[in-house]
Amino acid sequence: MVIAQGDVWWADLSDPAGSAPGFRRPVVVVQSDAFNRSAIRTVVCVPLTSVLAGIDVVLGRP
Repeated sequence: MVIAQGDVWWADLSDPAGSAPGFRRPVVVVQSDAFNRSAIRTVVCVPLTSVLAGIDVVLGRP
């Protein structure tokens, strides 16, 4: 299986706790391709969401 930076995959995350994401969600691979080709057996990824709650805070809007 080839995993590349920027790929979007489905991941089975654990049950959510608090505001942490959980269940089956799309994730984007942010780990560099050099590490993806190495013997390391883990991949750094970020869960995706369609919820925009708090986006004004992130963008610096009042």
